[in-house]
Amino acid sequence: MAIFKFFVAVILLPVVYASAVSFKLHLAHYPSAYDDIFSCGLGAFLLIYIFVYQFDAVNEFGQKISQGLFKVFSPFDRLISYLFPFYPIVICALFFVNKNFLKIEANDDYFLFFIGFSIAMHILLTAQNLQVEERTAIKPHYLLNIALIFIFNAALLVLLLDTINLKMTFPKYFSLVLENSKEIYLSLIGYASR
Repeated sequence: MAIFKFFVAVILLPVVYASAVSFKLHLAHYPSAYDDIFSCGLGAFLLIYIFVYQFDAVNEFGQKISQGLFKVFSPFDRLISYLFPFYPIVICALFFVNKNFLKIEANDDYFLFFIGFSIAMHILLTAQNLQVEERTAIKPHYLLNIALIFIFNAALLVLLLDTINLKMTFPKYFSLVLENSKEIYLSLIGYASR
């Protein structure tokens, strides 16, 4: 089973890469500042995480709330809490209310910054937790789970941003991921057949 998980994880790596690249390119479908502000949030988290504070307690608090909400799906509540990150979803919900009901657009930058910050925290600390749990050298369970979590979280973020902006760009994102993944697979096959 470990070999199968490792094999599937390796096969999914191009999709992970395509999801990240496609998400970055897809931010152009939203208002112009989204890309820059979101990226600033990602970068700010990494800098603070590396030099100041690790956010373990903050992330653990969010994970516990998320697991509690999905307790009915036990024993999968922990996996579901990884797939549906607490802080980014809460920030997106507040952003939706702020933009569509309160009609305050001056706060958009703050929401985007914290969406980027919180999703970076979720992905990085989830990866750290999953790595610690698996004691084997190759870590097939970790590789498969983090690949699936990353792909799902990128898609979820596009759906949340679509909801906030009252747009439906997810099919374009999905198509872009498929196209980029296909190009990578074809390149690898072409390289291997030389």
